[in-house]
Amino acid sequence: MKKVKLIAWILFLMSIITVTIFISAAHEEVRCKKVYINFEENRRDFLDEKDVRIALKPIAEKLEGRKIKDINIADVEKLIKNIEPVNHVESYATVEGDLFINISLRKVLLRAIPQNQKGFYIDTAGARMSWLPKYTERVVVATGNFSKYCGSNDSSLSASNEKRIIKDLFVLGQFYKNNKYWEAFTDQIYFNDNGEIEIIPVYGDFKVVLGDVSNLEEKFSKLEKFYSEALNAENIDLYSEIILKYKSQIVCKKKA
Repeated sequence: MKKVKLIAWILFLMSIITVTIFISAAHEEVRCKKVYINFEENRRDFLDEKDVRIALKPIAEKLEGRKIKDINIADVEKLIKNIEPVNHVESYATVEGDLFINISLRKVLLRAIPQNQKGFYIDTAGARMSWLPKYTERVVVATGNFSKYCGSNDSSLSASNEKRIIKDLFVLGQFYKNNKYWEAFTDQIYFNDNGEIEIIPVYGDFKVVLGDVSNLEEKFSKLEKFYSEALNAENIDLYSEIILKYKSQIVCKKKA
């Protein structure tokens, strides 16, 4: 009885192997019928299908109609990964001859606009991404004297200063990501001529001086306490500045 079962099991395995070989051989002869480009969560903001097909133009003639086995998936993915807004790409072909390209796009935290420039985005990984005219992400914008903040009197933004700006704005952007109330509170981030970061609120004719991005939790905790205990509808417009840069205290400047 055991011998019969063993023979049956061997025959079953052989049949599986035979079918697998047959399918594999048949698949090698399948030609690519169509290329499908899909975006994660149907996002087509910084990028759309037309942009991807333009990027694939160098090898486009080698895709549809070509045998699947002769398509270098790595080359396909490499061309798409070179598109700046792309975060990740994964491609695969089906036995029917369809080539699927699945793309996820980078997500941005903030936009920085140096003087006389179109600016750039800072993504959720803390990396720079160029501003694209076809789509503007609705995120908090940082403007002002970036170079002064980095200790330079030159108004142009050098490569080293840009790295500092990206690093510090990423810290602030991460704070906003985890504190949606303060993100909604902020209309604009401004680098003033004293080399400090200011927050321009959505409501109220005043500015909040952070100084830099150190101790953000403490600074905004002080601001929250000040809002709840000292500010009201009658006196909110008395101040021109609420200064949070000093440890354990808030300094307020009244309007002239």
